Amino acid sequence: MFLFTILFWLIGALLIYLFVFDHKIHYRIKIIDLLYRFLLFKTVDFSSSTIERKFESHLPVIKSDTANGVKSEKIQVEHDGVPITLYVYKPLGLGEKETVPCMIHYHGGGLIVFHPNNRVEDHPSREICRRTNCVVVSVDYSLAPENKWPKQIDESYAAFKWVLESEHEMLKNVDLEKVYLSGSSAGANLATLVTFKARENNLVSAIKALCVFYPWFYVHPLVDSRQKNEWTYMTYGNFVDWAEHCTFGDKRDSAMKDPKVCPMLNESFKDLPPVCIVSGSRDMLKDEALLFKKKLKNDNIPVTCKVFPNATHESLGLEWLKSTVLQFDYIEDFLKTHDLI
Repeated sequence: MFLFTILFWLIGALLIYLFVFDHKIHYRIKIIDLLYRFLLFKTVDFSSSTIERKFESHLPVIKSDTANGVKSEKIQVEHDGVPITLYVYKPLGLGEKETVPCMIHYHGGGLIVFHPNNRVEDHPSREICRRTNCVVVSVDYSLAPENKWPKQIDESYAAFKWVLESEHEMLKNVDLEKVYLSGSSAGANLATLVTFKARENNLVSAIKALCVFYPWFYVHPLVDSRQKNEWTYMTYGNFVDWAEHCTFGDKRDSAMKDPKVCPMLNESFKDLPPVCIVSGSRDMLKDEALLFKKKLKNDNIPVTCKVFPNATHESLGLEWLKSTVLQFDYIEDFLKTHDLI
């Protein structure tokens, strides 16, 4: 009985802190954080060759292919022998000969979870498509640990090349002079690596902008914000370590020293396109976003960066947050500035 009473008061004190003293954070995120802190991912098996993705159950799949005035379609394609799964989003009502920009998007999830059509990933693609009247091609790259690195970047770059060369019906309205890349979390790292690879292959001029949301750049040693915000939505507990081990296996340590994995290790950022960076004050990867901004500025690359107060990791997919609307406004302003709307 004594232990039960102590536990009761401890839980009560934690709830008072979360809901009273930390009052600026949306109550749904507080509840999710509470569950993550005490019920999920306290212990993980780094040697697993496969994982159960039960924790995606609170992120329902989008079943309507015409939600919010946007048509979406899943397609299977191939480029240079590399099979790729894509989700293509188009605004409803595009004219037969109307041309619009194209955003190639790489979803988040640490390279081990999520797909473009679950709610937290579908919403940004669909909303940017609707707001900016563009075609969005979201890449459903293969997930680790079933598929080890570098399969993810190989598929990501193949998808980029496919868009530039394809005559697919879903891309008939795309203006190839207005193609840009985007990515969330680990997908932001993929988008950045694709940009560097395009520079290496003299194709970077085809990328008119790069938008990275809550980027996870595999920066080691760990940045301060990883420790300060360790237990926040979508970057809970040791998920980050787990994801890195699942993706790179026993090559993790060497991978973290490779600029083809961690783009922050590149000596030069010259010739990259204009960059938009979105992060949040409660994102444990915030400092990685700020490091990217610093490196871009050092090489005189046009960059706009904003850390939204009290925003968590991947909050662009949380449509019920007030700050999410402000984040979309910020991205839209950036795209207008660079003639991509």
